[in-house]
Amino acid sequence: MRNILFIIIFLLSEISYAEIRALQEDFLYQNEEIKINANLYTSSSINKNIIILSHGTRGHQNMEIIKSFSTTLNDNGFDVLTPNYSYGISNRDSIFLPCDIRHTHTSEMSIKEIIHWFNYAIKNNYQRIIFAGHSRGGQDTLNAYKYIKEYLSNYQEYIDSLILLAPLTDSRQDNFNKILNESNVNLTELSKLDKNQFIKSNFLMCENADVKISSLLSYYDILSEDESIQILLGLNKPVYIFTAMQDSFVPETYERLEKIDKNNIKLFNIEDSDHFFRDLYLDEIIDYLIEFIE
Repeated sequence: MRNILFIIIFLLSEISYAEIRALQEDFLYQNEEIKINANLYTSSSINKNIIILSHGTRGHQNMEIIKSFSTTLNDNGFDVLTPNYSYGISNRDSIFLPCDIRHTHTSEMSIKEIIHWFNYAIKNNYQRIIFAGHSRGGQDTLNAYKYIKEYLSNYQEYIDSLILLAPLTDSRQDNFNKILNESNVNLTELSKLDKNQFIKSNFLMCENADVKISSLLSYYDILSEDESIQILLGLNKPVYIFTAMQDSFVPETYERLEKIDKNNIKLFNIEDSDHFFRDLYLDEIIDYLIEFIE
């Protein structure tokens, strides 16, 4: 009996008990200091590996896909940090961003928030950082990596690889046509107006939203040279991309990405899954990932 008790105590001592820590940091947004939030899935053991996982359009850190993915990866030995984009709102709640607000936030600010949490990871002695993102969060992740590569090149070595879950791959022309057809707004003409002006337009899956011109142009990227596929072509880090066969949000993603022929990019199309990789489809992704990133 004593031997059995000793074995149980020994086994319990070897278990890393996961916990979720609520993080909050100061962040400068449009010359105003705000509070930004994130969750850190961690364990009692010292871990040098961390995944920074960004959510999709108007989402939050407690979305089912974010929580499930983070918990499972943490069970497999990775700390996971999940930013809750502020969208310019200090200490924003973990809920979907409402449509009926005045939208002044920009895509660039979300990218800067990812970079803020990247710096947080370095300051907290993580040696191996993996960037990950779902949907628009995948696109943000690519842009954050590109920024670090160009402007913070000394820190590029910390980034081990990238994981993209059903990422957006819309081109500038896609966005131009979408806004023109849905809202009769010509983005090229709009770019000539006062960027602080507000207009009514469909915006980030919100109908007839009250949106600042600078915000609309930021998300739909009409003035930028950067497109997701072009960034991918310039990457030399390992990239793991997962698309969903039944994805109604970004149905063209797999068809666009399968044309890329680079040894560092691995593309998986998950059969029968939708945009959110619910249930066993998420487990399938984890099985693939653990094989490559352990």
